[in-house]
Amino acid sequence: MPASGRAGGPNAAGGQAGEPHSAPAVELNDALARLIADVERELGAELGDLDRPGKQRAVRLLRERGAFGLRKSVSSVADALGVTRFTVYNYLNREVD
Repeated sequence: MPASGRAGGPNAAGGQAGEPHSAPAVELNDALARLIADVERELGAELGDLDRPGKQRAVRLLRERGAFGLRKSVSSVADALGVTRFTVYNYLNREVD
């Protein structure tokens, strides 16, 4: 019985230790998903269905709303747009020029 008690202790602690680390990541992913959904509603289509100027506008809107301050956001936005990260960086750099 003490062995199962010990096994239960680390498992419980492992679950508790994992929760605080995963919760902020989930919140950030949810924040990015909300930003993407807002832009999709505003533009009237899913990001992947937009033409190139529409995708560039979507990236501009997401940048203005702070989406690219979130970790791994470029990869997530690229996936939503159906383009590469390189393309998203090009769209971002085009906005700066």
